[in-house]
Amino acid sequence: MKLNNTSIQLLIIVIGIVSISIGIKTKLQNPPVYFKTWVLVSVSYLLIFIFSLLLGFFIKVILKSSWSVFTFTSIVMTVSSLSYYFREYKHAYTVYIPDEYVGAVRLYISNDNTHDLYINDYGIGYISYRTFGKGFRPTIIKNGLDITEQISGFASTNHSDKSNESYVIDYKSFIVPGGTTKELVGFNQLVMQNAIDTTRLRRK
Repeated sequence: MKLNNTSIQLLIIVIGIVSISIGIKTKLQNPPVYFKTWVLVSVSYLLIFIFSLLLGFFIKVILKSSWSVFTFTSIVMTVSSLSYYFREYKHAYTVYIPDEYVGAVRLYISNDNTHDLYINDYGIGYISYRTFGKGFRPTIIKNGLDITEQISGFASTNHSDKSNESYVIDYKSFIVPGGTTKELVGFNQLVMQNAIDTTRLRRK
């Protein structure tokens, strides 16, 4: 079956819509620290659409094509959305969970730009500020098995502590399932238990 010009354009537009949906879903799975997720997604995709529309118009003019501006806009948005998706899901790092551990894992930003992805018995590890900002989507290993698809609640968040001085500490967190999940322990209690090396923390 031979596709005509209109059918090809409609197919490209559909692919563009699907790609945008994948990009939005990916963004929602990695919520930001300082903004509500829906606000960031709405604003970012509005700007992407405007940019794609303008670029699509110029491509149509340059190529002197009979195709619709929206067809070229869809192509641009497909490329940008899929690029974001593959960048987010490029698992460049591996986090190692203790064999018996279940519950919350926290990866605090280190002030020395290093990583410690071997989680301790309290669910604590460290990542660099640069890695935190670029979108950190690691592979999660426990008992020698990849459990990346089993974890839940992967998010960027922060902790404020004003007991001694005012500061904010950013970290990534997620939940390791299995058995009875441990009760979430507060930051100050973890410090008292020497679970967190406070000298490594990047404060703001």
